[in-house]
Amino acid sequence: MTIKTTLKSALVLATMAAMVGCTDDPKPKKSTPAKKDTTSQQQAQTDDSADDMGEEATLQELIPMESQPKDTKRGLYSYYADAALFTDCATNTKYPVAQEAIAAELKSTYLALREKPAQKMLIAVKGEFDERSSPDTDEDLTMLIPSELIGMINKDSCQ
Repeated sequence: MTIKTTLKSALVLATMAAMVGCTDDPKPKKSTPAKKDTTSQQQAQTDDSADDMGEEATLQELIPMESQPKDTKRGLYSYYADAALFTDCATNTKYPVAQEAIAAELKSTYLALREKPAQKMLIAVKGEFDERSSPDTDEDLTMLIPSELIGMINKDSCQ
């Protein structure tokens, strides 16, 4: 090998080494170490189980099942035909949601997460039940007045 060929080879190797890790993708890809003595199917099942357990733990953190502060309400929320409805999990009573405080945030979060119209979603909110006049009639109705969204998940039951 001549010196010229050696220099060219060294230059090519240096260039290739500098390019390692460079991609057109602006987001770096996470590398996961391969597990020894497992098939890819077993690894996928293990990863799915871990994801499910992690997701379930996250959901329980967002909407805890144990007793909650008095102002925290847990129930099923749905929005359809410009009306929001909340069904309290503790009493199974249905309440309209007042269009004040964080009602717009509830609606936009619901619309982003729902898969079909009028779908029920499990939510936890801070708020209170209070009398408000109905937008359709002059009578007073007990409504949910939400003050803070704690969590919303794509689940259609209180269990």
